[in-house]
Amino acid sequence: MRLNVGGRELVADFEVQDPTVPGARFSIVLESKNGQGRNPDYFQTLEQLLKILGSQGCKIVEIQLVSKPALKFPPGERVLPLNYPIYLPVVDDFARLRKDICRAQASIITRAKSGSGNSHRKICLEVSSDKSGKEVFGISSVNIV
Repeated sequence: MRLNVGGRELVADFEVQDPTVPGARFSIVLESKNGQGRNPDYFQTLEQLLKILGSQGCKIVEIQLVSKPALKFPPGERVLPLNYPIYLPVVDDFARLRKDICRAQASIITRAKSGSGNSHRKICLEVSSDKSGKEVFGISSVNIV
């Protein structure tokens, strides 16, 4: 699935799935970005997803790395070090939250010698909501004006 913002499709794939942790209603898996052109709009898509979830009264129960290398680690080591739950309707700076999420994913399960790894990896946002993922995102696409 991709987002459409102001008539422009953001090139970053994500899926709405069943939840994997207690307390979540659905999950959003955002595919990683790479240097060869895959998912170039990763950061903008993540920020728009957060805004949509906020407008729908959702909270994030947990965010995990779910890339193939990360899945070799126990679930507890894949959870991004953030303060959960993140109640999105009260967030006033989604750009800052997106940067916090990206910074957190770069800080865990990394082999980078600098101590800071990739900030645009495959992640799973576990979402708590009164609405289903289908209700929040519709059947085939999401349009934002």
